[in-house]
Amino acid sequence: MTLHRKIYIGLAGFLLFLLIICNYLSSPFINSESIKKIIQAAVSQKVGVQVDYHSIDLSIFPFIHARVDQVTVSLPGKIEGRVETLDLFPEILPLFAGKVRISKIDLGSPDIDFTLPRNQEKRKITKESLLLDKIKEIVVNVLYPLFAELPEIQITIEDGTGNITEGDKIVFDFKDMEAEISSLSKELEINMKGSSGICDTISVKANLDRRDFKGNLVIQLSLFQPQFLIDRFLPDAPCRISQPIDKVSLHVKTDGPNELKAEVEVSPFKLKVKKGDGESFLKGKKVKASLYTGEVETKVTFHELNLEHPHINMKGDLIVDHETKQIRLKLTGRDIDIHSVREEALAFAGDNEEVRKIFQVVNGGWVSDMVLTSQGKTLSDFGNMENLVIQGNFREGNIFIPGPDL
Repeated sequence: MTLHRKIYIGLAGFLLFLLIICNYLSSPFINSESIKKIIQAAVSQKVGVQVDYHSIDLSIFPFIHARVDQVTVSLPGKIEGRVETLDLFPEILPLFAGKVRISKIDLGSPDIDFTLPRNQEKRKITKESLLLDKIKEIVVNVLYPLFAELPEIQITIEDGTGNITEGDKIVFDFKDMEAEISSLSKELEINMKGSSGICDTISVKANLDRRDFKGNLVIQLSLFQPQFLIDRFLPDAPCRISQPIDKVSLHVKTDGPNELKAEVEVSPFKLKVKKGDGESFLKGKKVKASLYTGEVETKVTFHELNLEHPHINMKGDLIVDHETKQIRLKLTGRDIDIHSVREEALAFAGDNEEVRKIFQVVNGGWVSDMVLTSQGKTLSDFGNMENLVIQGNFREGNIFIPGPDL
């Protein structure tokens, strides 16, 4: 063995011995109250979030990293949460220059609540019409601030839970979340899966430009619960949907945080819709729609609304004007089976005299083409007969006009 080789081995062994000693001696020092206050002040000044923790342990095996236990974070009115374990992995080379650059963060069992800003005056004017803008609000107020200033880093999350809330209302909840987030120089990659009260499983894959938040997201939901959305956003709605939809897919394109476009596809479904003592059965073959939300309006376009029972084929637009708070609906239909529609409508209508009068006259037949329009300040205004206009052409109609010998 050469002299140089012996010197290198000796120095390496001595350096390893020093690292072990430093690691052993560092724990009492770094967990002292004075050091904890310095760390808390530095983090608060850097990211504007109040941070507390129970202890920090430094390790050099198998990798140099720091484990922080029982971390709590707080930004009143925006973020509140707790992380059981937080592992920080620094880049090695900058350490020799006295700099600490974190390259990877592992979060174990985080429980984080995000709060959306609440505009009370806006909500009083049009509570229901803003339902369509929830995705946009979550992107603008949660995802964009969270990721826009993120440095180049790799983040993994295990067994995550949390809520997105607005006032005292939970907009979205998640649990059992596993995620990998890669923040590169220009691109943000997100791959996560978990579960929620709104569905059995949810998966999200995203590629976004960190500079302007333009990019694409693919969201897959299984056993989607429509009633969960109704309970959260339309708690006074008289209808209840008792069965889930097997699969819902959303392909979202963002042109910045304030403009979203989404394509929605729904698998074949069977739903029971209840209203009081009435119950209606819906069997869907295919639903395909797109959602656009921008500064001026939110628009939902139904490209295909194909029901097997009752037999309905429709398409059209639902538009929310952000300035006037007016909602407009226009649907066109073809090959509509009046008998199956009448059967479900009467079962669902309950004591609605207007519906019963219509189907007392119209007993059967087919509508070859139809146009339905309605408008109002809220979704419930669509059912008001003063706002509803239906025009169509019958064929093979079965019309009954009450009166003697008619």
